[in-house]
Amino acid sequence: MKFDELVKYLSEQLDIELEPETDDNITIEIDDQFRIQLEMDRGNQCLFIIAFIQDLYPGKFRENVFLHALKANHLPERSGSFGFYYEENKITFHRFFPSLDLNGEVILSFLTEIIYVAKSWRAAFDNGRPGPDEAITNKDHASKPFGLKP
Repeated sequence: MKFDELVKYLSEQLDIELEPETDDNITIEIDDQFRIQLEMDRGNQCLFIIAFIQDLYPGKFRENVFLHALKANHLPERSGSFGFYYEENKITFHRFFPSLDLNGEVILSFLTEIIYVAKSWRAAFDNGRPGPDEAITNKDHASKPFGLKP
């Protein structure tokens, strides 16, 4: 699926007008809280989807958020990865999709997931927590790396 076909599919499914900012880039504002950007790389090999969740300024709270995000990135069942966009001081959540795997339904499903993740992290921040509790708890995976047991 080409990028313009994907944009058209998402517009129809989400019932919103999506207009690419360039030939390979669109931004979706979610409830005036955060934005999600979809961007194809220059060689049309990979689609990059990123949510710019919230500003995080230097200090202890940001350090705690980073620690929480690193723990969340460690979980094997995660659907994306947390990062930090230094130019805007924003915590991010992102994923790469190889162009061979581009499928409108898969991308739509991930958009639902990324919105849920961003909203749950923002809600945690609004309550003074460095992230949602469920982001770092997983009863089904071993607590030691590579499944090693004490």
